[in-house]
Amino acid sequence: MPVSPETIREERAVSGKLKLLRAANVVSFLFVFLANVIGLTYDPSSTDIHKKHMTYFSPSLIFVGIFWFLLSVLFFIFVFWVQFSNYSSMKRLVTQGIGGLFVLSNILTSGWLVFWMLEKFVISEFFIILNLLVISTIHHNLVVQFPPFSFPSSQVSKVAYFVHTPFSMYLGVTWLDVFHNGFMAFTTNKETGKVLAMISAWFLAIIGFAWCITGIFSGGRRDGVFSATIAWCLISIAVNQRDETSLSVQCAALAIAQLIAIIVVWIRYGGRFADSLRSTRNASREQRPLLGGEG
Repeated sequence: MPVSPETIREERAVSGKLKLLRAANVVSFLFVFLANVIGLTYDPSSTDIHKKHMTYFSPSLIFVGIFWFLLSVLFFIFVFWVQFSNYSSMKRLVTQGIGGLFVLSNILTSGWLVFWMLEKFVISEFFIILNLLVISTIHHNLVVQFPPFSFPSSQVSKVAYFVHTPFSMYLGVTWLDVFHNGFMAFTTNKETGKVLAMISAWFLAIIGFAWCITGIFSGGRRDGVFSATIAWCLISIAVNQRDETSLSVQCAALAIAQLIAIIVVWIRYGGRFADSLRSTRNASREQRPLLGGEG
């Protein structure tokens, strides 16, 4: 049956959109990466500003550095390798699951960094809240529409490690950024700031607990990366606030409880995820054509 002109035009439009999104993802990510490098070397640097405006919710710079190095590596792999997969399912992930939202997130991150460097923290808070909404949308799309086990076996690990993992990490650390930037913008009273920090730590922990525990009912669509990131953020605050014993102990205890919850949920229900992943891989092998692959 011959292909209609309308179908050809639609395929060309989708192909053009895919090429544009891939290029935009690369350019916008490189721009943000270079902007962060410049921010670290500029005088005063982003590190100097962090130290100058220390709050009760400021994380440890060492922990932040380790985290962002790992996150940058994962995003580099996604941007320069994984998104260029020729599997149709991966193409749909790029065009439908992520779309232009990753580019928008990079633009918002750049805006946040500019006003952070200018020490206009109220404006930078506006940018980081918008970014939280954008990343939350991407994360929701990935979890609901594009879980790793819905992909061909050769793509499952790529999607799990280099798509879901970095976006889960990014969402978790952006929650921390919202609170940290907010403290820099709005807290002035020392005792009030300490109380708010303890309340905020509980709020972060509850978000992590809720994601972890309700993930039991997700049918294997969720992982523990988001909750583990929240735990890492709480530990980084505990380390940096070690002179404030009550706050430091509380953050450390909440982080440990978070990690225990992740382990318990995985031991109890992780087998279901592994079984579904394994069965999906087997089914994918059985359904794979003898010649060629998924286009």
